[in-house]
Amino acid sequence: MRATPMDYDITTEGDERRLVFRGRLTFADHEAFHALVVALTEGRPKRCAVDLSNLDFIDSAGLGMLIMAHDAALEQNIALTLHGAQGSVRKILDITKFDEIVAIEE
Repeated sequence: MRATPMDYDITTEGDERRLVFRGRLTFADHEAFHALVVALTEGRPKRCAVDLSNLDFIDSAGLGMLIMAHDAALEQNIALTLHGAQGSVRKILDITKFDEIVAIEE
């Protein structure tokens, strides 16, 4: 049985695009994530807030995908920040010192 795939919503309010993840972010989501990055940077918002509060699990590929989103945003001068990581997701971000790569706000 395959684990629940990545689920997300993207909204835009003013100059900010908000991405809310739910479920799991894993290697299985790699192909779909490319389209997500395009949607995230489309129209070049000034800021992008990535809400991880409803993300239950992330693997190393998921971390790589977040870096990919960060790099795509950086190329277009979009400030990308992560918010709300909890539980095992927060622990992985802390262990990997992810805040040295991508801005993490509480």
